[in-house]
Amino acid sequence: RSISLMGFRKYYMAFAVGRLSGNTLELAGAGMPPALIYRAETKTVEQVSLKGMPLGSRTDYPYSKSNVTIQPGDVMLFMTDGLPELFNNNGDMIGYSRVRQIFSSLAADDPDQIINELYRASEHWLNGSAQNDDMTFFVLKRREIVIPKNKVSTRETSPEYSH
Repeated sequence: RSISLMGFRKYYMAFAVGRLSGNTLELAGAGMPPALIYRAETKTVEQVSLKGMPLGSRTDYPYSKSNVTIQPGDVMLFMTDGLPELFNNNGDMIGYSRVRQIFSSLAADDPDQIINELYRASEHWLNGSAQNDDMTFFVLKRREIVIPKNKVSTRETSPEYSH
């Protein structure tokens, strides 16, 4: 509502927000592409819709939220549309399907490495052409907790994440 009331014509903001509690991630989005989740157990990539009008476009839009469970080894990718809608010098768009494939191939890497490789993939796709939109990435990876057999604990531990 605040952005809309500023009176800027055609000024909208994409936005995603999440709240992590244990293994549950609650998500909502405005003008964002779907989040991608690499499921370590099945080695597949799922999409989580972050549907919602960009902030500032309507003051009365009913935004919704999604809940997803994150298991050890799972990796989540949040991104703006800059990479999937990136055009090369032939006018071809890299596309969401190709981004899913690239992400799937990188899921075993650390979050920083995943982000760096996504940027490298964009540079390779551009092949010297100019980038026409921003690209922002956020990667959340649930660490696998390994407890040595000789260590026994009666208290529960919190899930560990890296980003």
